[in-house]
Amino acid sequence: MDGKAILSLSADLDDNLWIGTYSGGINRMEIDKRSHRIKFIHYTNNENDPNSLSNNYIRKIYEDRFGNLWVGTYLGLNKFDREYQVFTQHYISEGVPYRMISELYLDKNYNLWITTDNGLYRSNLKNDVVKKYSIGNGLQGNNFNINALYYSSGGEIYIGGRNGFNTFNPSNLKLNDYIPNVIITSILVDNKPIIKRI
Repeated sequence: MDGKAILSLSADLDDNLWIGTYSGGINRMEIDKRSHRIKFIHYTNNENDPNSLSNNYIRKIYEDRFGNLWVGTYLGLNKFDREYQVFTQHYISEGVPYRMISELYLDKNYNLWITTDNGLYRSNLKNDVVKKYSIGNGLQGNNFNINALYYSSGGEIYIGGRNGFNTFNPSNLKLNDYIPNVIITSILVDNKPIIKRI
């Protein structure tokens, strides 16, 4: 097996064990059911291959209820294609990767919740719309910890960070589409008003 310290382990629906390492990428351990022989398949980042992992520092391996295998790294979110044995990299927006992913969870509305060192993201897998939540939305902070996500039987998600934890029910989150009018009441230059009323 290749790699160094192990940060993430996950067994998939095919009984393979996925082993995420500190700087050596991912190892997939397969056990032959007849011979009981163990085989390791190693996946790493290759800067010249867009179908490789985005980064070798694996922070989270997560298989959703549809059998999709997601890999969160120090620099990027990846989805594994079982048929072609390659990774697809997912972005916040065109060319902008997720950074330092800590946790992943897919809710019943096809929203993939992604905790990072730069806030909480909701990525809808049906329409590819990404929404960011931060301190301004009431989060305890923008930094979240590895192994600090819990989904309750009541549908609440609990996420832990450096300043405590938050809990919410994804079904109850409402998007505020209201854009208030901007009103300028004065303009200051060197802390002196140049226009008092507009």
